[in-house]
Amino acid sequence: MNAIYDIPEGATDTEATWLLIDQVSRLMNRLQERELLRVGTTPEKVTTLQLIHDLGSDAITAEIARYLCRKDQSITGMLNRMEQEGLVKRTPKRVGHPYTSLELTEKGEEVREKGQKVLGKLRGSYNSWITSNSSDALLKAVLDELVSIRGSLADSLRLDILEPKSKSLSARDN
Repeated sequence: MNAIYDIPEGATDTEATWLLIDQVSRLMNRLQERELLRVGTTPEKVTTLQLIHDLGSDAITAEIARYLCRKDQSITGMLNRMEQEGLVKRTPKRVGHPYTSLELTEKGEEVREKGQKVLGKLRGSYNSWITSNSSDALLKAVLDELVSIRGSLADSLRLDILEPKSKSLSARDN
């Protein structure tokens, strides 16, 4: 049976909020996975390809890791697989450049474009669900609270929140 659990009886508002944030995030990712599988890719690949596209010469492993809130090592592993699939090309370190730069291959650009079309349709659905059931004031209040929570979590982890280098808001926009 396909199911998820609702909020347990007796949960505090804080517990319910954390559960719902986690569930919504995971469900959105599962929906993206299902739809992107139809074109032979994953949300992580499309997001990474979009970031490389947007960042241009600034596309390095550390930048991708910062956007995806992941460790450099896990991004390196993903990039190794993407390079083997012919989606990205890495330029070896050169004198005066303390990194390996990334660029999309022709195949990587095709996968990025296909993935963006799928994600664009899904974003339209998300926007419809959100705007049809929420006021602008409520959306602003939720956004403000999420930014505050992110800031507190980043502080606890001693992470700086930097201005984005990517032209895209979420690295999933065209």
